[in-house]
Amino acid sequence: MDTRERGTMDYGLIGIVSVMILFGLIMLLSASSPNAYKQFGDSYYFLKHQVIFGLIPGMAGLLFFSRIPPAHTMPSSVRQSLKEYRGLHHFLVNISCR
Repeated sequence: MDTRERGTMDYGLIGIVSVMILFGLIMLLSASSPNAYKQFGDSYYFLKHQVIFGLIPGMAGLLFFSRIPPAHTMPSSVRQSLKEYRGLHHFLVNISCR
């Protein structure tokens, strides 16, 4: 069972995602550096473009949408289905434990 308080951050997930983003940026730089220098005279052109138009807006969107409670974004029919699923899950677990 998850004992974390509501609204706390999952630092493990944040760390894994950060490492994946960093790895992707390093791969982008290593793969595109010669072409960027040849075409634009700047080895970091594609890296800068990815950070300015990809990473920064993505992080801003993440922060913005993470503040919206799921109850506001999820239709009531989905919320009801999840409640029914949880009830069914608890029922089946209780039956199987007897």
